[in-house]
Amino acid sequence: MSRWQRRGYATLGGAVLSSSWWWPVQASAAEAAKIDAGDTAWVLMSSALVLMMTAPGLALFYAGLVRRKNVLATLMHSFILLAMIRAFS
Repeated sequence: MSRWQRRGYATLGGAVLSSSWWWPVQASAAEAAKIDAGDTAWVLMSSALVLMMTAPGLALFYAGLVRRKNVLATLMHSFILLAMIRAFS
């Protein structure tokens, strides 16, 4: 038996975590029943914009870490890697 178990911290922590994480889910369950088309469209559009910004942002970030003559190669490595991830996932 560990020191934490002897003092009852493990049991107390488990009881607090298991009972308190469910409360926000129960409170918002009534509001989650209605789905608005505008909210759904906004979430889809926002996620599309983030995905479109990710590739150039990563490429330019990694290009800033190399010398000037290797920037194009680093940009292409980033884009090819993202294309492979999108193709095989």
